[in-house]
Amino acid sequence: VSYETAYKDSTLTKTYILNNIIEDIGAKDGSKTNMGMGIYLMKSHFSVVQGNTVRNALKNADNGETLGRGAIAVSESINCQVDGNTIINSGRYGITCIYAYNTSITNNIINGTKDAGLFLKNTNGNKISNNQFRGIGKQSIRGNFGNTARPDYATNGAVKMYKGVRTGNNIEISNNKFYSSSQNIINMSGEDERTGRGYTNEMNNISIHDNSLIGNTRPFNECINLKSIEPGACRILK
Repeated sequence: VSYETAYKDSTLTKTYILNNIIEDIGAKDGSKTNMGMGIYLMKSHFSVVQGNTVRNALKNADNGETLGRGAIAVSESINCQVDGNTIINSGRYGITCIYAYNTSITNNIINGTKDAGLFLKNTNGNKISNNQFRGIGKQSIRGNFGNTARPDYATNGAVKMYKGVRTGNNIEISNNKFYSSSQNIINMSGEDERTGRGYTNEMNNISIHDNSLIGNTRPFNECINLKSIEPGACRILK
């Protein structure tokens, strides 16, 4: 855990979590828990999580969303790299990237998750490339993006320079391998007037290209579900 307890913006920088083996995290007595993450960063900027193996994380995890429930969770940590890690069996998500602007998710193997392989929430400028997704319970990549000026988002302690901004912008998903028969490989949504209540947030500049869909009879574009996106603001290629 690399966590900013004082909740200031810039105390923690350049944390390196490298080449560890982390196993069997969560509630082993059978009770439900909101913990169980293998690696957890909170306001730890310009950090690197690389070469780790996280196995059997989030054991008996509940269904709440109060914390980033990933075997590797990067929350409110900007300009980070999550690279070359292996995740085997997670009771919720494989990797979560929440308010983690300009953070890259590259060269990871995510094998066996109860929920999404990667969960992106209220973030911009992320590069998702050269990852492998296998044995995913729901979507390989899930994204929910809102306007952080919305009152229920504005109180979450996000980094000051990123408060009050629209999210779901400048996200690239490329050269990943999706081993799945699911219909919704990528499922991402902004917010319309109904869901955003005065704080609409259409996604913009989403680029999805050069990915491989393996073990699925559907065309790739039928496995992508994007909602609330600016007209002409998405490219799905190759």
